[in-house]
Amino acid sequence: MECLAIERNLLSGEIPDCWNHWRGLGYLNLENNNLTGKIPPSLGRLNLLVLSLRNNGMFGELPSTLQLSTSLIMLDLSDNHFSGSVPAWIGDKLSKLEMLSLRSNNFNGHIPQKICQLQSLRILDLGDNNISGAIPKCFSNLSAMANKGNQKSYMFQWSSISTNNFFYLRAFLVLKGRQYVYTTVIESIKESPNRKYTGRNWQHGIGIS
Repeated sequence: MECLAIERNLLSGEIPDCWNHWRGLGYLNLENNNLTGKIPPSLGRLNLLVLSLRNNGMFGELPSTLQLSTSLIMLDLSDNHFSGSVPAWIGDKLSKLEMLSLRSNNFNGHIPQKICQLQSLRILDLGDNNISGAIPKCFSNLSAMANKGNQKSYMFQWSSISTNNFFYLRAFLVLKGRQYVYTTVIESIKESPNRKYTGRNWQHGIGIS
């Protein structure tokens, strides 16, 4: 299986730590449920492309194994109870991120300077946390956000036998109390032995309210 989407249901309890046998999974969406507990360490070893746990009741610090998911292009953990500092390894290890939302959690401390290393980042939302200190000056180096004329499509390879043709990705950004939905499409093109996936770029956005 390469895509698991069980969003907008009544799932409850903790996510089991049993993902070591799901190596082919690239898209995991469990948003808008009643899940609790911490992110299981084995989930970070999947090397996902998309992970959305938005709008649940999950808590704890982000597991260090998540830095192994170096292919992530979208990480949405907003509207939970995650805590601790924003890990510096997000900027170090998750260099392909185009969308990062940690909004409405209990993160504290400063914004790590290494976030500025995410040169593909188009949407960043850290609003509604307990983050303090100054906004890093290097935010001006986030070129993918600054260059609105950049319409280059991203491309990545994903070993797959799925018959699906499209993946629709959604991201949420809250600005001045209003929620905006950002979308992009990943289109699969059959090639043997792998598939190539191309997608339209996200709209640009940043929120640290």
